[in-house]
Amino acid sequence: MGLEELPGLAETTVLVSPNPAQDELRVNIQGKTLNYWEVYNIEGKRLGNYRTSKVSVADYLNGIYIVKIYDTEGNEYVEKMMIIK
Repeated sequence: MGLEELPGLAETTVLVSPNPAQDELRVNIQGKTLNYWEVYNIEGKRLGNYRTSKVSVADYLNGIYIVKIYDTEGNEYVEKMMIIK
């Protein structure tokens, strides 16, 4: 089975924007319903757990972060994002 044959893969698009971010970060899963998402620093420490699609990242330092996004069906999506002020 190739990647194009995996169920649900083609219709799901995850958007983390803006990237790089300065003050605010938005998460959107097209084709699915957002359950919650988490932000981790590069060392793997969880910095936040969010249930809204938009949050302030003004207190975060410049750097690279990992965003783990979960939809209501239990699927996990992982994106890299940067904060540059």
